[in-house]
Amino acid sequence: MHNFSSYWILPLIFMFHDFEELVFVPYWLKDHNPKIHGHVLFGGVNRSDILAAGIWEEFCMYLLLATVAYIMDSPLLVATATLPYLFHLIMHLVFVFNKRTYVPGAITAIIELPIIIVYLYGLTTLTKASL
Repeated sequence: MHNFSSYWILPLIFMFHDFEELVFVPYWLKDHNPKIHGHVLFGGVNRSDILAAGIWEEFCMYLLLATVAYIMDSPLLVATATLPYLFHLIMHLVFVFNKRTYVPGAITAIIELPIIIVYLYGLTTLTKASL
């Protein structure tokens, strides 16, 4: 975990997950109501180009974060970014249960949840500061 590639795990799995959203969100929104309890899923974005711009921005932030974490040798920095991503994946499953149908991002959320939990545990065991 002390080499640069370990810090790349979060940006890579983020892209894996967001490719599913990028491909399926516009088509899913044509046939489904995007609201759950008054909140609009996917930020109300229904176009792939706009969704791709947001994904690109987040991906660049994850790459910058991974670079800074590597330079500072700070797995805790990556862990702090991984925790909200873990909640993001969990929310996809909550959306599936609320909608009672497939919601874009659910398949990769199921695949990535155990990976993220193990990754988060690994990062926190490497931290030099107490949690």
